[in-house]
Amino acid sequence: MIGKAKEPTCIAGNSWPIPYFAQRNAWIDIPTFNKWFGQVFEPYGRRRTNRRVLLVLDNAPGHVQGFEQVGIKVIFFPTNI
Repeated sequence: MIGKAKEPTCIAGNSWPIPYFAQRNAWIDIPTFNKWFGQVFEPYGRRRTNRRVLLVLDNAPGHVQGFEQVGIKVIFFPTNI
């Protein structure tokens, strides 16, 4: 989940079931995408399987193009899909 507030009042002091990332305009950008990928997606994928993983993304500007990690392949939908 991405929001504007660094510590939203609805989360403060509570257990939250998903990771929260703060970003100035609440959109995904490259640093936020890299944090999400490294802290959320990659560890979860590695815990779930030892097989290769495919991550399919839209072509939003905040998604890193040409990105590949060992055992994880990232492909992008064509424009306007």
